[in-house]
Amino acid sequence: MVSIDGVRIRAERIRAISWAQSMDHVYSRTLLMREFLRRAAVVVGDSGPPGWPFCDLVAVVDPSVRADAALVAEVAGAVRGAGQFTPIPETCVAALHGARLAAERAVPWPDPFEPLLLMYERGGAFTFNGAGMIEVDLVGIPRRTPREYLSVAPIASLDAAYLDEADAEFAEKLRARRKPAVPPAAGDGS
Repeated sequence: MVSIDGVRIRAERIRAISWAQSMDHVYSRTLLMREFLRRAAVVVGDSGPPGWPFCDLVAVVDPSVRADAALVAEVAGAVRGAGQFTPIPETCVAALHGARLAAERAVPWPDPFEPLLLMYERGGAFTFNGAGMIEVDLVGIPRRTPREYLSVAPIASLDAAYLDEADAEFAEKLRARRKPAVPPAAGDGS
């Protein structure tokens, strides 16, 4: 369990997010979104509540657990004021409710909002593409059922060093694919 101050700390963290899109962490942001979806599925199980996957996960568990209404309004207003579309402000509010739940009782699952907030902090929000996929930096992630996300392997770590290394490895793989084929040298008989 965390202290009730965890709700206020999370609110400060959300207010500090720079919502400017960045392509610096494409791979890690995609990993983090998938981890959010996996963890959200652990919370809701097979229920597939309305609004899945960007629903109020805490309301599925216990609708009586709510963060302070004034703090919720302040954070939602700040995120909307930064130009973020629905469901981004709602996910931030749900993260506040999640912190409140963790302050009140031990929960048997890892915090589903931590990877989502890290994703936001590493380069902005997400969108939906024309095919209905969740789009993170032009990478489409299918909107599957909770049951399908339960089988996704968990991310190895949420540590910044691990995420930076994953981004660097991905960038190197992209560079290797883009290298032009070397033409044969003149006079080598080819």
